[in-house]
Amino acid sequence: MTIKEFAQLCACNTQTLRYYDKIDLLKPVKVDPWSGYRYYDSKQAIDFVKIKNLQAADFTIEEIKKLLTQSDQQIYDAFERKIAEQTQKLERIREIQQSYLADKHTMEQIIYSMTDYILSQCNHSEVLAEFGLPISDAPAILELLKDYLNDTGARDLPQGEVRMIVNDEVIQGEAAILDRINSFTKNNLSDTILLNTGDSYSMEHSTDPELDFSDYEVVYERRGWVNVRDFFNAIPHLEEGKTYCLWVRTNKTELSDDFSFAMFLMGAVLYKQELENVAVNCSCSTVADHENHFKLLRKREA
Repeated sequence: MTIKEFAQLCACNTQTLRYYDKIDLLKPVKVDPWSGYRYYDSKQAIDFVKIKNLQAADFTIEEIKKLLTQSDQQIYDAFERKIAEQTQKLERIREIQQSYLADKHTMEQIIYSMTDYILSQCNHSEVLAEFGLPISDAPAILELLKDYLNDTGARDLPQGEVRMIVNDEVIQGEAAILDRINSFTKNNLSDTILLNTGDSYSMEHSTDPELDFSDYEVVYERRGWVNVRDFFNAIPHLEEGKTYCLWVRTNKTELSDDFSFAMFLMGAVLYKQELENVAVNCSCSTVADHENHFKLLRKREA
């Protein structure tokens, strides 16, 4: 039979038969050396039926090749094993389905608890005077910050087992993390909070002046200022979809050591510029006997 006749017998197209020939799954009984025409034996239609059904049952090409040389009983047994495998997969999917909402809810609790903890440290709303903003703006800024931190956390949800590292202490598992977060006090202000799942997920208030900003570029810089309000309105508008860092080195210890300053600075920029789709971090530290220095850094695109 020509390839066209055999394709009609098997109710398939000739491209399928050429593909089967190419992968050594169903080869023609003869190929004309001059014309290259393929010829099939009608009995090969039985192999085609086997191949079609085994493929539909999710057998691999290599598995099918082996089964084509085996008896009907052996093929039937292979189907039984495949059914058992698929049944186990379905059971596992059902388990995941049942745990999905609970896991998601627990992770949301972690994010919201961390956000509440972070914002609970912003007790000195009068620090807004440093930016030239009225204290009455504090609630709106804190509410914006809460939404921002929650949205950021939701976008960057870590997958798999979660742990939190507080200094040298490792807390493993969502329930233990929630208990630890709920037990935080103001004495933990210097703690660095990390959620690790291979890559680190972090929310932190950093006072380390040696952070690596090699992949950032300076967008705006101001030296020798007395108060942030001296240049706050001159900070360029942040571009949507970009990642920024507000970099502050000051000889005003009361600012760099105040958690409220870092959070309100970040929130004030978001609030003043009415930003939504932008990532902003803040790095503050004290430099004794040096002039105050501010930089707006933007992460370079890969």
